[in-house]
Amino acid sequence: MRMRMLRGGAVTALAFVLTACGDDPAPVEITDIRETRPTQAAAPAGLDESSRLSVGMDPHAGVPGMGGAGMGGMGGMGSGMPAGGGGFAWDLPAGWQEIPAPPATMAAFGMEAHVDTRMTVSRAGGTLEDNVQRWHRQMGLERASAAELGDLPHVEVLGAPGVLVDVEGTFQGMSGPSMAGARLLGIIVPQGRESVFLKLLGPAEAVEAEHDAFLAFATSLREAPAGSLPAGHPPMDGGGAMRPPARPRATTAPLAWDVPPGWEQVESRPPRLATFKPANTKDTQCLVTVLGGAGGGVAANLTEWRRQLGLGPLTDAEYAALERTSLLGTTAVFLKADGRTGTEDGSEGVAATLYGAILPRDEDTVFVKMWGPTEEMKPTWDAFRALVESLRE
Repeated sequence: MRMRMLRGGAVTALAFVLTACGDDPAPVEITDIRETRPTQAAAPAGLDESSRLSVGMDPHAGVPGMGGAGMGGMGGMGSGMPAGGGGFAWDLPAGWQEIPAPPATMAAFGMEAHVDTRMTVSRAGGTLEDNVQRWHRQMGLERASAAELGDLPHVEVLGAPGVLVDVEGTFQGMSGPSMAGARLLGIIVPQGRESVFLKLLGPAEAVEAEHDAFLAFATSLREAPAGSLPAGHPPMDGGGAMRPPARPRATTAPLAWDVPPGWEQVESRPPRLATFKPANTKDTQCLVTVLGGAGGGVAANLTEWRRQLGLGPLTDAEYAALERTSLLGTTAVFLKADGRTGTEDGSEGVAATLYGAILPRDEDTVFVKMWGPTEEMKPTWDAFRALVESLRE
């Protein structure tokens, strides 16, 4: 079926289902209330996008092809955030967790019960019809007819009527393998020249299971109070400038490390502790980052990193087989993955490799991530391992 009907009735009943007093969706347990950061404008002249943590993006971003400056042919996944717009707050359903956001996305969420499913919040331009047709195209569907567009149901989000799109098909994004039997449940909220997008994507059965949680999240979305900062945002000084964040584990000394021979340590910005340029590479970087708490969780971050290479999630057996070693009083989990980047026109990108290490501690999580063209990355594994194993307090 191309466009799904609302469970229990015609699609045109959605606005009543969500707003009437006697027929609310099934109750959803709320476990957290969060806010996004506002989007930022492009970096000032002379400041490379990869040198700045763009608000609302993957905290590990800035590696070319993953939200930072272009890496030759590897920079096509988008750099920077859409212009304009402020931050949001929301009520987080039980079983959901915030994960590193892909480029041009304000926030992203994974589901503990459905590792192949994700929900994103973003803001972009384009007409309502253009964006509906874009989702149809991504799902391998024909263009929606004028009648289908006119019959789309509405749900109130951010105090405005949002249009609900609910389609099934074979999803194909800008990069990576296709997903057969996928379902896309999305809401588009026009706001002047831009729109806010909420998109839940995954296997049809998983999206069905998260249906009520998605609607609960959507109706809880609201503008963040002016001047507020989300949890974990670096504090601002009296002049509005960002101060270096306090370490999540205040009882420990900052991390130290041994820089591999030939590597250059370059300027970093919070929440990165360090950024390295390996010897004899042009488009490769290595980042050390510390985030408070679980930082999204080991499995969710591994899944996100693999997705950025066009790869699917690890199976239980693959996850269990990952290399592990004791470091900083915890167990470091290593990832070594080969894949391909994507380009904006949907064509196949170039071969890329990612090395990663995640060290979950009691009060924070340490991430070490290295990314670059496969040919540049081939000789760097031993140096990457040496850097990670040299970490100390």
